[in-house]
Amino acid sequence: MKILKKIKHIDLILSNEFEVDEIVRKYGSTGDAIEKHFNPEYEVKTTIKRKFSQIEYFEEIEVFDLTEEEYYEELKYQEHSGKTIYTSLNYDEFINDFDYNSFSTFFENFEYMWLDECNKSIEKIVLKSSEHKSKILLKKLFGYITYSNQFLNNFNEKEDTNKVQKNVCRQFLGHNKQIEDSLKRNYELVFTDIFKNESFILNNNPIGNSDFKETKTIHLKEFDIEFKKIINSVYLEEFDKIEANLIQNKIIDNEKKWVEYHGSKTNFIKFCICLYERNYLIKKLMPKTIDTKESAKVKEKAIKETIKFFEKRYKTNVGDQGKPCKVKNIKFNNLIDFTFIEKQK
Repeated sequence: MKILKKIKHIDLILSNEFEVDEIVRKYGSTGDAIEKHFNPEYEVKTTIKRKFSQIEYFEEIEVFDLTEEEYYEELKYQEHSGKTIYTSLNYDEFINDFDYNSFSTFFENFEYMWLDECNKSIEKIVLKSSEHKSKILLKKLFGYITYSNQFLNNFNEKEDTNKVQKNVCRQFLGHNKQIEDSLKRNYELVFTDIFKNESFILNNNPIGNSDFKETKTIHLKEFDIEFKKIINSVYLEEFDKIEANLIQNKIIDNEKKWVEYHGSKTNFIKFCICLYERNYLIKKLMPKTIDTKESAKVKEKAIKETIKFFEKRYKTNVGDQGKPCKVKNIKFNNLIDFTFIEKQK
């Protein structure tokens, strides 16, 4: 990512939900803003702002507000503290009052300037660099755009992505296309091999690339609060990969419904057991003692809670198969053993 940071407006190639929301926060407006423009005495009722929160688990889930400073301080130690924090925009307050026309007009007016400044900064880097370094820059940039396109397309298709976020996705997919087109116009004849061999995109995709890990920050969404009742927040990104594997193996479908033929009720329970035994569950559900009897009770309760949660998430019902006496007798020796669920420490 270091080499890409030199490109002006690289932050407008969006790669996660936090960045989408930041576009809304920085450049979006509501009907109140228009009213204020024509009537200076008008009192603005709705503003777009970011909220910061922490979740605590007692008898019920409780959510506490944090200041921005407290949030980013907690974020530094989240991996080790196990605390669940999240940030989101106040969509519930402005979702029906968002000014799409104003946003589109703003975007159209500024996009040309953004693209021009972006292209000039790329040209400046290329002119000062060797051929080898220029190729690295262009490969990484194309890889980043490809990753952004994948994210924006997937996020735009998700059921829980709201209409404001979908609008941003569509606008910035077009923005990415403009950058790609200008790169091809300016450099295709100079660096022919890059544009002929598109396999470089896979090799330069930022997923797993150490350059990108340096700037990676986990921001949790408000609608995921219920999810944190089960999965330890430290392993949320790992769990995203697990769900992708479930879809790829046709164990759940694209709507996240458990597929009975490929994923029987027994395999559903196996999946829940795996999450427990491979340490994905929140600390509250994991044993705090090495006492065998106590651990057995904790495991029974944890798997029961996990089954209950994922029955709802994956739109299935295991019925009597979920009773503790039957769960104990399940063997991992047939059909699917969920080897893609890696054991966590």
